[in-house]
Amino acid sequence: MAECNSWAQLSIKNAQFVAESIYKSDDKFDYLQAILNMELQSANKHSKIYEPDPVKYMVNVQASLKCYKRACDFVKEYMKDKELTAP
Repeated sequence: MAECNSWAQLSIKNAQFVAESIYKSDDKFDYLQAILNMELQSANKHSKIYEPDPVKYMVNVQASLKCYKRACDFVKEYMKDKELTAP
């Protein structure tokens, strides 16, 4: 299980590195789908990390929630930039 957790954490770290690079670029909205995929997959992986300690598990759940929030905020920013409204 420790090895699976290690791979999940490495995957999250790499996805967040790429996402942060895109967030800083001028044409970040060209990568909407990529950002959403990375944030949502990272959120999913955070929630799948096995942690028997409930406190540490909650830290992972909170990290998962932060990924979902970043994805939501990015979509809102995209919609504002493109002057779109939600149905």
